[in-house]
Amino acid sequence: MQYDFGEFRDLAFFSWQVPVYGFKWDDESVPPKRIVHGIEEKISQKEYVSSPLLVENPETIIEMSYFPFEDCPTLFLQFADTETTLDGIIAFANKFGKLWTNHGFLLNVEEIIFMPSVEISSKEEQYKLIFPTSKEKKYSYIIGEPFSYWATEIKLMKNATRLWGWLQNEEVGKLSQVINWYDNGGGFNVALGELDNIKLFRKLPKEEQRFCFDYDISFRDYNRTNSKHIMESTKPGEILLPARIALIDIINKKLEQSPVHHRILLDEKNEPKQYVVPDNLLSAMWFQFYQSLTGEKKYKRCAVCQLWENVTEKRTDWLYHNSCGNTFRVRKSRGIRDILKNKKSIEEVASHCGVSPKLVREWLELEKKGD
Repeated sequence: MQYDFGEFRDLAFFSWQVPVYGFKWDDESVPPKRIVHGIEEKISQKEYVSSPLLVENPETIIEMSYFPFEDCPTLFLQFADTETTLDGIIAFANKFGKLWTNHGFLLNVEEIIFMPSVEISSKEEQYKLIFPTSKEKKYSYIIGEPFSYWATEIKLMKNATRLWGWLQNEEVGKLSQVINWYDNGGGFNVALGELDNIKLFRKLPKEEQRFCFDYDISFRDYNRTNSKHIMESTKPGEILLPARIALIDIINKKLEQSPVHHRILLDEKNEPKQYVVPDNLLSAMWFQFYQSLTGEKKYKRCAVCQLWENVTEKRTDWLYHNSCGNTFRVRKSRGIRDILKNKKSIEEVASHCGVSPKLVREWLELEKKGD
């Protein structure tokens, strides 16, 4: 018997829901319990609860379902670009949904009346509004996700993708601020954050850096006691390999906290295939990052508009969207002319064109050969 693949689509592909009525910030409710990845914990009256909490507008349950891996291959990069403000986070959530389904603070258990079935037409088959087929009452657990949880996760993704970008371009100058070897060569530490903040942080005496929280720096330490195998594979003074190890360590730890699960399901021809099903949206984004780091997926920013693009199936030298081509060519031509006339440096042109200094040097070599 031949099945329509649509019958298996929701099983074979990881899907996520976004409430049609969106989210709001709640800074008034007093949650009775904390939910830690599905486990309930009581909250004492004296215990501090981080607020505000991101909650759904719950009048009736109407949700839009989408497929992050298919529909949003650059989602982890969009998450890293999200502003850690109330407006920035709620804009992301209204478009892509919550980070978890069972992590945060339990605000209430409400009795919800579902709407009856209605006909919905959609240009995109994979999107749909989910309406139960009959009026019925069910219980909905209202779980709020704290702003602080979101801000922490965005910051970590932002730091990790920034480090990844510096590694891809082999920007040793920046990475040498991130990686700091101890004088005895027995280990190194990693400081992640905005580059200017890292530079200020590194000016502190080394013994104070471990306990400093003034510059919004994420600090990691690797030594012979806690990372013996890493010390055996690195040499004192190395920069690129320790930075790569630190990035891998970040991704592995996040995948441990928010795992993905392997499933065998049927494809279009009813053949068994491997599929990956994350626990939640956050784990899906870290899995996207994992795929990118291992080379399974490839992403680049458009040199002009700075939006991320999945370039896995594109040419290796892809730089910009077709719609941005004219702007890029003008910037490149003017940049080369300004360098030759000593009006701008290679680094300035590289920054304006959205490319690496290495690529600008290659342009100059070709220009000289053309002369």
